[in-house]
Amino acid sequence: MSRPDADFQDGFLVYGGKMPGSIGICHLRVIAGKKRTVFLASELTHNPGPSVTNAIEGVWWAILTEFPHQAKQHPLLIEHYNDRAIYGIPEGGDRYAEARVRPGGSVEWYHRSPKTIMKMAGIPAASLEIPVDTLTLNPHALEQEARRHAQLDTPRPRLV
Repeated sequence: MSRPDADFQDGFLVYGGKMPGSIGICHLRVIAGKKRTVFLASELTHNPGPSVTNAIEGVWWAILTEFPHQAKQHPLLIEHYNDRAIYGIPEGGDRYAEARVRPGGSVEWYHRSPKTIMKMAGIPAASLEIPVDTLTLNPHALEQEARRHAQLDTPRPRLV
């Protein structure tokens, strides 16, 4: 579900967790910035597996597999939570954190404001806004797709 008139691509990313056979699904927006590409991984209300936070290494591996060219150009991996979608807080806002996944699996986290992300990547503010209804959909069909990929001999993460 990408928008041809925008500098970003939207979809749902299937990723593996730390436990064998665990599969999560997040909303992924790939934003082509003037300075850097941003991979905005948003937690879903009904994620059937490990959260983006708990499986950020799997999210990053899935991104590297699905977007090898964009991922080579000093990208930003941003974890996104919308408190309204995830916790049902009516006035809930958005939280962003940059995740730096190091070789060997260590992760460094840096909380970032939208303004900071905009400056770091050269992107407009609107590109960081994910509609709440996108994050709260029932991902039953997405879960089936994720399970189907997990049963393959060599599961390949993909944007669905």
